[in-house]
Amino acid sequence: MKKVRVEILLMKRFVLFAVCLMFAAGTLCAQQNDQKVWDVDSQVYKDMVSLYLFEGRALPSSAGPWSTDELKCMLDVFDGNFNSDSSNMLYDKIHAELYKKNRIQFTDGFAADFEASFSPELYVHTNSDDFIQEEDWNYDYTKRDFPLNFDYELFATKNIYLRSGFNVGLEDGHRNAGAANVLYQPKFSMNIPMIAPGGIDYINFNFPETAFASFGGEHWNVLLGRDVIRWGNGESGNLYYGGNQVYSNAVKLTTYFNKFKYTFVTDFSAHEMNALQTGSQFKKESGTRFFMTHRFDFRFFNDRLNFSVAEGYVYQSADNTFDVRYFNPMMFYHNQYIRANSNSILGFDADYAICRGLNVYGQFVIDEFSMVGEPTTESDGGGRPNKMGALLGVKYAMPLMDGVLRFNLEGVYTDPYLYLREQYDSTYGENGVSLYSYVREFHNTNPTVTYTRKCIGYKYGGDCVVGDFKANYATSNNWISEFELFYMAHGIICKDFGGDDWAIGKSKAPSTHDIAETPVHEDGFVEHTFRVSLSSSYPILKWLTVSGGIDNYFIWNQDNVQKPMVYDMQLHAGVKIYY
Repeated sequence: MKKVRVEILLMKRFVLFAVCLMFAAGTLCAQQNDQKVWDVDSQVYKDMVSLYLFEGRALPSSAGPWSTDELKCMLDVFDGNFNSDSSNMLYDKIHAELYKKNRIQFTDGFAADFEASFSPELYVHTNSDDFIQEEDWNYDYTKRDFPLNFDYELFATKNIYLRSGFNVGLEDGHRNAGAANVLYQPKFSMNIPMIAPGGIDYINFNFPETAFASFGGEHWNVLLGRDVIRWGNGESGNLYYGGNQVYSNAVKLTTYFNKFKYTFVTDFSAHEMNALQTGSQFKKESGTRFFMTHRFDFRFFNDRLNFSVAEGYVYQSADNTFDVRYFNPMMFYHNQYIRANSNSILGFDADYAICRGLNVYGQFVIDEFSMVGEPTTESDGGGRPNKMGALLGVKYAMPLMDGVLRFNLEGVYTDPYLYLREQYDSTYGENGVSLYSYVREFHNTNPTVTYTRKCIGYKYGGDCVVGDFKANYATSNNWISEFELFYMAHGIICKDFGGDDWAIGKSKAPSTHDIAETPVHEDGFVEHTFRVSLSSSYPILKWLTVSGGIDNYFIWNQDNVQKPMVYDMQLHAGVKIYY
């Protein structure tokens, strides 16, 4: 009996010791949660790029967003002892941001952080006759801020991170296709509801635009929810995964090491047969549509060359069929052979560090490719024209006073039918599968539900030639200024979206053929756009930042209609007070 009591006593002590150990681990976990996810436009990643440029390394992985653990892995390739004061400054700045302590420690193993801000902005432009849509502004919806923001983060143990928020402001104003946008046409406007033209009918009810759960460990992370996903070092956009949507509803898995990284994403959106008609929230949605893709990153030649290959496809089904046979993170998606339900794409991305401060990068995508001897038009026997795109650029960084001055020169070419497929296949009764995504939006007036369509790949779609130059200066205290020269020549194929003409640009006649098999020769003119931009933001105090910018647009043959040059000067100014 005495032996049993001794055993029970030992067991109780063991349990007590285990509980104490768990509490101690929980406290440690709260301090070491590295699953926070950083936005694709975060300054900490931009500083990481500058540090890699200064040290003559290939650029860090451009497949974002990134967890804290991944950014720490990028930083850990350096020992923190640099010959350059600028590299030391960047290293210390990044290190301080990644190792910053959470604001609130609720209990052992559970912490939180938050940011509340008031961000009023003013917008002015001179031409309200020709520049009447959100797309006519460089400082568009994705760049504008909400006047009231409350974003919060939760950290549970060392493995779980949650993020969401509340935003009060105006929507993007997309209501009736072809009509002027009430929020973007007026010469004077603000982002504050109840101040004309942003009345109560235009209050945004589609928040939060960032809301997800992230969990993972050392060298791996899984993200589930809403966030912007972008792959590539392009400044004017990226050809494979452009990150053009306000957000993606996605699941993302990534694992990363010094010489290798693997990323898998399934990005869900509305079926386009819903997008071709407006409705209400009581109208049942139909159809399944998602973009499934993976990417492999490799680093070679003493970390001077970074090369990646990505492959994926858009899958859709009008009757909501989700065939799990095609859900495979390691499949060669071109070999699914389900063209009636999918459209696949292949992408290559590389950059090379020529010397300290100088890097050359490029991208190449293949949507459709005909081998030598294969037909390329319907008259040749039912073939399809090539649909490819290429991007080439140069980055240069140099220290200047207590900051970094960066230059970027980039050129882009996309084939006319890149990202497109047939509008409707009468044989199978299916809409064609284009490489576009649809975000469902609610409005406070009729129509109460619309769908915003944007390209998954390059921001401007196919049929364009782009040249872009940027000069950017950022200091250690985040004073940021940027100058940009932008030129684009855009053809008539798939530039606009409106009802039946979405697949073939200006044509108003519904097509029952593959647009690639039956190329449409429209009467139209190449649109030429030239833009000169200057923007800046400056943190006056720890809790106060002011920002502003000016964009000068010069457009010839606007909307591919022959007409003289139109001009618009667009200004924006704002202040951000945050806690």
